[in-house]
Amino acid sequence: MTAVYSLNTALSGLKVAQSQISVASNNIANVSTDGYTRKTLEQYTTVIGGEGAGVNVGNVQRKIDDILLRDYRTQVSKSANLNTTRTYLNQLQDFFGTPDAEGSLTSYLGGLKDAFSQLSDQPENQTLLNSVYNKAQKVVDKFSAYSEKMTQMRNDAQTEMSQSVDRINALTKQIGELNVSIKVSTSLNQSTAELEDKRDMVIKDLAKEMDITYFKTDRNVLVVMTRGGQELVGTQATPVTFNPGALGASTYYPASAGAIILGDNSTTGVDLTALDNVGGRLGALIELRDTTLPTYQAELDEAAHKMAMRFDAEGLALFTKPNGTIPANTPASYVGFANDVVINPAIVEDKTLIRTGTDGLTSVQDGSSEVLRKIVEFTFGSVAYQQAVGTQDISNTVPTLFTTLGMTGTSRTVGTANLQALTTLDTSAFINPGTEDTFTLAVGAGAPQTITITAGMTATDLVTAINTTFPGMAQLGSGGQLILTANDDLTIGAGTLGSNGLTELGFTAGLKTATAPSFQVRVGKDDYKTIQVSSTDTTTNLLAKLNAVPGMTASLTTDGFLKIVPTDGGDISIIDGTGTPVAKLGIVVSDVKHAAFNTTNLGPGGNLKTEVLSAVSLQNFVSQSLSLQSQTAANTESSYATEDSYRATIAQEYQNGSGVNLDEEMARLISIQTAYSASARTIKAVQDMLDELMNTFS
Repeated sequence: MTAVYSLNTALSGLKVAQSQISVASNNIANVSTDGYTRKTLEQYTTVIGGEGAGVNVGNVQRKIDDILLRDYRTQVSKSANLNTTRTYLNQLQDFFGTPDAEGSLTSYLGGLKDAFSQLSDQPENQTLLNSVYNKAQKVVDKFSAYSEKMTQMRNDAQTEMSQSVDRINALTKQIGELNVSIKVSTSLNQSTAELEDKRDMVIKDLAKEMDITYFKTDRNVLVVMTRGGQELVGTQATPVTFNPGALGASTYYPASAGAIILGDNSTTGVDLTALDNVGGRLGALIELRDTTLPTYQAELDEAAHKMAMRFDAEGLALFTKPNGTIPANTPASYVGFANDVVINPAIVEDKTLIRTGTDGLTSVQDGSSEVLRKIVEFTFGSVAYQQAVGTQDISNTVPTLFTTLGMTGTSRTVGTANLQALTTLDTSAFINPGTEDTFTLAVGAGAPQTITITAGMTATDLVTAINTTFPGMAQLGSGGQLILTANDDLTIGAGTLGSNGLTELGFTAGLKTATAPSFQVRVGKDDYKTIQVSSTDTTTNLLAKLNAVPGMTASLTTDGFLKIVPTDGGDISIIDGTGTPVAKLGIVVSDVKHAAFNTTNLGPGGNLKTEVLSAVSLQNFVSQSLSLQSQTAANTESSYATEDSYRATIAQEYQNGSGVNLDEEMARLISIQTAYSASARTIKAVQDMLDELMNTFS
């Protein structure tokens, strides 16, 4: 029996060696095959009657690191996501260029400003007028080109989304079929190593399309799910449907851009488009179609709209929709404006409107270049216009302004004689020839007051005497003249001094009518207009006088303060005058910033926002927008390089642990061959023993 056991052992050894040689040879043959993992052969000892009776083989098995494989698949998804995003962003950069590039939108706006500046210096120059028009058209064309590019790229992304969905469906179908085959083989206790290799390759391709997670059942079925936990495939694939339509600037998800549904229908299925963790290539494409590119489009629309508004604010509606209108300042109303904007059709018909404005010259003097100056100084700057606002409540329009503000007229009379030339006043033959002389002064309806010239009185003494009765009324001028100032009509009476005595003082008897309080205003560089406030004027009268000035709009604030603004933007100047009404109204001139760029509630769905938060001028907004896009592209490029390098590192580590090492397999093959030879020699020895035994009995 010993010989028989030895023969069985040797034969089983040969059988195992042959199987191991086959496995090792297959490993060596597939050393460069993508996705192939190193295979090993199960083997176990056969025991009969308590004694070893050889070795039997089991199934071929894989040697893999499941944790490392899971990490690798996650990294594949990240790399595919970033690679897709960077491809689109780099395409945008190639088209838009840097903010300071010669052909950038920022550069075109700067060129338009320079053209306006040159025309402002020579407003009648037809060549310069044509230059402004041509540069404005270039700005329009650039906005349109940018917008069309954005729409094209959104449609390109959507086309790729459709391709990705088709690929996902094909891959999940393959995984389902492989799962069924693996389940059957597992039930029959057959090797599933090769099938699992194929399944791993398909799953890797699926991970490129979207971020996935999974778990394995007791029958070796791999159930694959989205990162959010929605099942993609077990033994049956869940269909993914997508029915895209053409996209425009006003098309957005979920209202009018197609959704990607996981499941049989949109009612019971899961909307993958709404998830924020789709990942992979598909996740990047969704983000590009529904967020990134629409945000960039919204920034273009914002820049185009504020450009149109700021020109219009200065009296020149240069940029409009084809019907000559400018949308309201609500983001939903100007979606796609960057593609719709044109030069105002009225200006196309008459280019001279660039010089005179589009409001019929209601606020610009003939021959003025005021519109051009305002465009240069205000449209392209941070200030929209200046305003003058008071600090005194004049909302009660019944009392006169004199009553409300304590305002009065001013009577100012300057004498014609140099009183300081007289040592004392009584040295004059017409003043106090031995007795005291008097004259009278009366302010408004007040009673006349007697002013007495005493012996030895000087000019300074006379000023003191008058001011004792009427504080602050009298003073001496630089030429020694007596100056009388009253806050109402001033009546001078001759008294005992007589007309000759008054003449000696430089005055004549009679009524000196008070001058009404007044101030001067002007819009831009137009002529100053004088505004007088009479004793009977109310707030209503004052507003009417101010609103009669071309290019000026006056009103009351909610606090009842006077507010004066240029009707068509620009600056305003105010000079106080007689009676200091400007001071009494508390008027202060200040700058008013342009309407801020909208940063939230952008896009057709009102769900987008921009990171351009601090821009004040047109060029600054466009420059920041392009710079941020450029920075996002650079950051994505850097992130992709980092993540893909990590993916490669994990891939190499996984390959080192689970792939075929040619040197190890060759050494293993030599060892197997040695064992095979030993088993063969054992069989030969047993054969010799059996032959000898047979010869003994023969």
